[in-house]
Parts: sequence; structure tokens; C-alpha cells
Amino acid sequence: MEQHFEFDVALSFAGEQRNDVESVANCLRYSGVRVFYDEYEKATLWGRDLYQHLSDVYKNKARYCIVFVSADYVRKTWTNHELRSAQARAFEEKGQAYILPVRFDQTEIPGILATTGYLSYQAEGPEGICSAITQKLRLQEINSDSLSIKTASLGSATSTYSCDFSPRALINPANLDWTLYPNVIQANWSEEIELHFAAEDSSDEAAISQLRTYTGQVVVGYGFDVAIGTLKSAKRSSSGRKSTWILLIEPRQTDFADSFEHGVGTISADEFAARRARRLLLDEFPAPELGNVEPVATFNNAIMENSLLGLRSLAKIKQSIFPILYKELETSPDKFLEFGWISAVTNLKLSAAVETIERLHLSLEDKTLTVDFSGRRKKKYINVDPYRIEISGKLQFGS
Repeated sequence: MEQHFEFDVALSFAGEQRNDVESVANCLRYSGVRVFYDEYEKATLWGRDLYQHLSDVYKNKARYCIVFVSADYVRKTWTNHELRSAQARAFEEKGQAYILPVRFDQTEIPGILATTGYLSYQAEGPEGICSAITQKLRLQEINSDSLSIKTASLGSATSTYSCDFSPRALINPANLDWTLYPNVIQANWSEEIELHFAAEDSSDEAAISQLRTYTGQVVVGYGFDVAIGTLKSAKRSSSGRKSTWILLIEPRQTDFADSFEHGVGTISADEFAARRARRLLLDEFPAPELGNVEPVATFNNAIMENSLLGLRSLAKIKQSIFPILYKELETSPDKFLEFGWISAVTNLKLSAAVETIERLHLSLEDKTLTVDFSGRRKKKYINVDPYRIEISGKLQFGS
């Protein structure tokens, strides 16, 4: 039976190389790889016995461990603790590669033979290392795990499906009546956004062909990043009936915070943003009726609703996106979660509910969606931590 791991890759490194390793971690994360990187796990590590917890991570919870070899690595107590745990796992693997060395220099690491194959950080860079590990994961036929979409049998009648990171992008041209959810093969997100994906059917081909001549603004989301930009090019390469596309998008806006937002009465702007997120994710705080009530109540309801929607937010959240998607994709629960995940991320940011998304876990069992979300709003003051929104709850579809 195939063993399932919490992480595809655990990263072990010295603090002196953090900036370089973080570039690798971000690339892996954007590629759909479940990566253990301490900065992503602050909430999990907080209050834990780190000695025991990290030993468990590096010995039991990852499919591979990337060790970033350097002179600094050898000197550190914690890196040596991580390495011992990884080496214990490597011994149990009986010849199967578990420790994957990436060298910053030629320092010898006790327990890693000089003949062990390695990658050079200087030669490969973050994208080369990221590409190598994603290829290695595919060769092990765990692509479904690396995309964090997995199915587990719960008896003969019920299955559960879960998603922590969607492999799909969201592409929505502002003046065209469609949204595309391509399955991304490779993504580069920096001064330019580059998405590689294969068209899944003829409707995808038609939509992208229409996009080629489109000159308006495009909303694009992938991973935890969202932007509004303009299309620079759409290139297609074909092999038989299969087509692969490369879209190049120039981002014009990536910050969607509303600097003019304000509270009403005892409800702060941050609390309205939390309500906005709960409406989007759990269909709570439904829009009030503005007709057939007395004028004063209508006026007050309108003020409260406008504040919840966000005065200058680009996405006005009037209901949850999940029931709408579920009606269309009830027979394809994996697609429902993939589409829903990236749609939620995109709308959480466009609506100015949060600036940073730390965690979005979706789980579907029968007709019940479980949501676990954590995000932070834009920092307002230097000496005050940004407002955090934590949401956990369930959404029921149908009877």
C-alpha cells in the first residue's frame, strides 16, 4: 500500500542560507508541492516541544528531505538534530533515496557519502531545484499527493476529498463572460507572470484563443498570489491532439487593500472584513433585505451592507462561492475543491478581506464542506501586529 505523508519535502538548512532556501520553498509551494518550511509552520510550532516535533517531521512526515549543505550547517545544533532524524529514516529506507543534498559549498557532512548525487545551488538556482524535486515526485507516481488532492475511502458509501493547495490557476478576463481554471504545469510569478498548462478540452482551447486578441484587464490567481494585469502573449505548442499553452501576463495591481475602509458604530473595519470572509467561505452574514421595511431600517441596513462589502473592494462578496460551484461540479468533487480553493483565495484578496493567506484547507465529505482558514490583513501600524482572521466551520449542500 502506498504510504501517505503529510509533506512531500522537508527542508533542512542553516539560518545563514534562509533567504536562498525561502526562494526554493516559495517555488515548491507555488508548484503545488507540500513543503515543510519553518516559516510556513509558525502556528503549528508555537508551544510545541520542538526537539520531539522536528525529529518526527524529519524522520516520519516527509517523503524526501532536502539538506542544504554548507559550513554553517555543520556547526549548528538544530541542523545536526534534524540531520540525525533524517539519517535514521534513510537507514530504514534500505537504499531508497530520502536525503537529497543541495550544496552551497564542498563541506563534508557526516553520514552523507561523498559519492552521493547532489545539486549545486549556484548552478541550479531556486527554479532548477524546484523543477528537479517536482520531477522526482512525478517519477514516484505521487503527483496526486504533491498537489494535495487526495481521496481516502471511508467505507463503501462515503468518501472524503481534501485540498490544501489547488493545482489550478484562475483566469478571468474582466470583459469576457467566462472564467478558466487551467491545470498548471509550471508557474513563474515575479515581475511577469508565466503560466504553463495543457488545455483539457475544446472549450478551453476556444477560451484561450479568444484571449489571444483580448486587450483588457485580466484577473489571475495561482497559489496564494493574485494579480490584475494585461496579457502580453499566449503561445501554443501542439503534439498530435494535445496542446500546451504558455501565458505571459504583466501584473498591474497586486495590492488590494482598501485604505478608505472604516467601521460603523461598535463594528470595526477589521471585523467587517472578517464577516466578509465568513460570508465568502461559510455563507454566513447574508445580505439584508432592503425593501419592505421602514426607511430608517433600510438606511441602516444599506450602511452595514456597504461596509461589509467594502467601500472600494474590487470583488463584492454577496454570497459564498461554494454552493454555486457545487451545483456545477457535484459529480466531480476533486474539481469542485480545486476550483473552489483558488476561487476563494482570489476573492479573499480582491475583496480586501485579507492581504496574506496562511492556510486554506477544504474537505468534502458527502454533501458537507469543512473549511479551515487563517489569514492576515494589511499591517497598519509599525508597532502593532496585523489583524488576523481565523475561520473554521462547515457548509452543507442540499438536504
